[in-house]
Amino acid sequence: MAVVILTSAVGGGIVGILEARLGHQVWFFCLGLTVVVVALLWLANCWVWHPVELLIRKLSQLANREGPFSIDGVKPLEVDGQDEIGRLCRLIHKVVVAARRDHFEANQLRRTLDHRISKATHLATKKLQQMTMRDPLTDLGNRRFLEENLPQLVRSVLESETDLSCIMIDMDNFKQINDSLGHASGDKLLIALSELIAASTRSEDYAVRLGGDEFAILMAACKPLQAYRFAEQLQVLFRQRIRSILPDQYDVDLSMGIASMRQNGVRDGYLLLEKADANLYAAKHAGKGRIVGFPPANSQHAAVA
Repeated sequence: MAVVILTSAVGGGIVGILEARLGHQVWFFCLGLTVVVVALLWLANCWVWHPVELLIRKLSQLANREGPFSIDGVKPLEVDGQDEIGRLCRLIHKVVVAARRDHFEANQLRRTLDHRISKATHLATKKLQQMTMRDPLTDLGNRRFLEENLPQLVRSVLESETDLSCIMIDMDNFKQINDSLGHASGDKLLIALSELIAASTRSEDYAVRLGGDEFAILMAACKPLQAYRFAEQLQVLFRQRIRSILPDQYDVDLSMGIASMRQNGVRDGYLLLEKADANLYAAKHAGKGRIVGFPPANSQHAAVA
């Protein structure tokens, strides 16, 4: 711009001097003025209008691109020039680079937030699912847990050609404790029994509170005799534990029924539960603290269903 202004001033001065020396001839003044104006327009077009038009075209192409600004999009800008257009190109380049950096940081932040939100949602959903399949008092599985996992457990046992034993457990005289000592004492008994079950079972066993004082234990790759020995041990541990919880005048014990897929000839999990429940019913009617279902021959407290 300074060069254009300087050129116009110098050209006008030269035309004025020549016109004065030639006797103020109008035709020469008009010709000289025309030449100066044309030169000025040409210089302005080369140095001002054309660069500005080119810059506008490049910025339009950059603005019409899909997606975020990229550094490659501003490479055609003439950032090396020392004139006003060069300064403007450098400023635009800085703005685009800053916008690109901010866009990248925003994307990083969004991905981080999305990941954290997704992880938190997954953990919350998983925890909620676990809560819906756990008994709140004993922290054992509930009926929904059993329904969700029993078919898969039975299928695994059948595929591996092993046995699956089921122990059904019911607490004798539990209603009497609730009626005479209150539900808090009954809850202590349930918690004590659930702790013994959790401490005695294997990691692959399924321990479930079916409701009230009734529990079920599913033991994969476990023969009926092993399940019976487990039931005997659990019964002894429970008798020892309740001495520190209940007064001596209260008689609380465990009745249990045992069934096995192979011994009972069933291939369905719910039929297995029914067989074990029938043995539990037989144990309750046979007397308190009984275990019914495939006991060893020398057992004195058991009856075979």
